Amino acid sequence: MNDSAKSLPTDDPRQKLLEAAKLVEDAAYDLASSHSSRLVSELIVIAAEMDRIAKAISLTERVQDEVTKI
Repeated sequence: MNDSAKSLPTDDPRQKLLEAAKLVEDAAYDLASSHSSRLVSELIVIAAEMDRIAKAISLTERVQDEVTKI
């Protein structure tokens, strides 16, 4: 199996951020029974921030698209 960067699909970076946020959030909940609540909380905050960043990128791109239409 070839795992070079060129062989990977070129997904939307926003989608990758959202997927990563979901993975981090899922990991936080999986770790909740065996790790400190502080760690779990930090992971949930990180996941939420990644989600906000992805949405901000989307909003910025929509605004830029609207400006170029003018």
